[in-house]
Amino acid sequence: MDLGFLQVPALAIYLLLMEMASGRSVGKRVLVLVVYDENDWQRRGLPLRKAFRRQVIKFLGTFPVVLTGAWFAFQTWGSFPRPAPSNAWLEFVPALVAIGLSLVWPVWIGITIASGNEPIHDRVAGTTVRTRETHE
Repeated sequence: MDLGFLQVPALAIYLLLMEMASGRSVGKRVLVLVVYDENDWQRRGLPLRKAFRRQVIKFLGTFPVVLTGAWFAFQTWGSFPRPAPSNAWLEFVPALVAIGLSLVWPVWIGITIASGNEPIHDRVAGTTVRTRETHE
């Protein structure tokens, strides 16, 4: 049984819990970065609503790939309600579109950060990422 499509949701849950607890994942600790609530710079960690919103928007681009992976996994397991058509192009085209969307999303976020702006997930959630010594 292939559970590979669960990797992205597992990563999102890990980041959600770490940002709620301390505002820092293991990677942010290494880079000495902290996610701050824009309305409360002294708060340690993020409120659930802001952390959840931040992760949903951050991983929005991966949802098509996760859904496509789940579709193929259910077909393989044989637990999907009805047999899928055996036309290979019907399966290939949605998978290709999903992969394309999942590649555009992080590139857009990267360009936004490189240009000095807050990425979409921080703007929507009302958070910001700064070095630890900036506000402590």
